[in-house]
Amino acid sequence: MVFITIKRILEISKVNPYLTLGIKKDASFSEIKNKFRQKILEARNDGNLRARVCLAYDILVNKSYYWEVENDFYIFQVWYNAAYYFTIIGDCLHLIQEIKDEPRLLNFKDPLKRNLLYIAARNGHVSICEYLINKGIAVNEIQHTGSTALHGAAYYGQLKVVKLLLNYGANINIKNNFGHLPKDEAMTEDIKNLLNEFENDPIGELYQILNSKNISKKLIDISYNGKIIAKKYYVNCIIYQSNINLLISKTHDNCLAWDKF
Repeated sequence: MVFITIKRILEISKVNPYLTLGIKKDASFSEIKNKFRQKILEARNDGNLRARVCLAYDILVNKSYYWEVENDFYIFQVWYNAAYYFTIIGDCLHLIQEIKDEPRLLNFKDPLKRNLLYIAARNGHVSICEYLINKGIAVNEIQHTGSTALHGAAYYGQLKVVKLLLNYGANINIKNNFGHLPKDEAMTEDIKNLLNEFENDPIGELYQILNSKNISKKLIDISYNGKIIAKKYYVNCIIYQSNINLLISKTHDNCLAWDKF
């Protein structure tokens, strides 16, 4: 497994974070963060570019995890935590294998005390977010700033992740240490509108109650011609199985559901 991990890390190759993000070496943390927000959206349809942008940002905030192999070029030090690395770059298959080998890695926190779900949500890795939630990471776990994964996804403009988190019971009413709700930190109007619609949706409100009582763990939108015409709740009868090549969801035949038409 170590050989496979090293090979995968070398596939991304070394990264110059300053060139990748287009910033100066003396940039402030605020400048780095804002540039990352811009670049991660620009890279949303290019997996390799997104991986490099995510690595570039992480290098600048967690340099102790990386080797400087030549002037301003860095690679990840594999022995720190390969699961963390695969979460950053969005490699779900290798992450699944790492967690299978060492389940304790699910509890990992980076130097800024952010968990894997928050990192995946911030970086826009939808499949990894769903995998981590179904492996038991709480969707509403609070980070050191008081933010949740939903705050992170909203702040960095990750619309697909925001939708996923809402469907898994993300709480839209949690305020972080800055007094902000997720909608207050939304980077785009699409995300802000989605959160406002969810807040004013009685089905969404009911789902939040069911989720908080551990009665329902997933909400599914039913669409027709690009419009949501129904919503379905699944009541604690979803089975998830995973391995290196497969992430399957099965729904028991007698699931109860409420539909809104």
